[in-house]
Amino acid sequence: MPSTANLQKPIGLLGGTFDPPHVGHLRVAQAVMDHLNLQSIYFVPCYQSPIGKQPIASPEQRLEMLQLMLQGHPNFKADNRELARQGISYTIDTIKSYRAEHPDTPLYLIIGLDNFETFDTWREYEKILAEAKLIVVNRRAKNFEQHLKGEILHLHIPFINISATDIRQKIKNNIDLENSLAKSVYHYIQRNHLYL
Repeated sequence: MPSTANLQKPIGLLGGTFDPPHVGHLRVAQAVMDHLNLQSIYFVPCYQSPIGKQPIASPEQRLEMLQLMLQGHPNFKADNRELARQGISYTIDTIKSYRAEHPDTPLYLIIGLDNFETFDTWREYEKILAEAKLIVVNRRAKNFEQHLKGEILHLHIPFINISATDIRQKIKNNIDLENSLAKSVYHYIQRNHLYL
């Protein structure tokens, strides 16, 4: 008889700045959930990315917006461990933290093709691949070269054409964001005068 550890559904980890969190993040998570039958997906906002600019919204604001967006999605959870840790957020530290809490649960790290193209420059990327299956989400119909050793699955999700950078620009220019943000997130941004 198989052990219960072998029957546990995988957990997905979706990291990012979420500045702001948008409908594209939800669509990616839902597509991964539908394709792979995960137990849950944790949205993990970074405190500070090792490669990107400093986020505009505060860590608390980004977490609050994420929590608002995820209301009504019981399998999607906001996780503040990188925010609480502060400093530069390295994925390997987060993977180790999840592995300590869930030693027998498969972990799936969800990243975009843009991040995959530089994945071999990430801190301890080989250890990430040893601890988690990599799910590479591609918004464009573009093939990618498999050059890393590890479990890597490619998912093409053609209908997502939303970026946080574009959203921030549209907010500055007072352009309609009805299809890009959850209403609760949009109202939060307005109330807090973010991205102006």
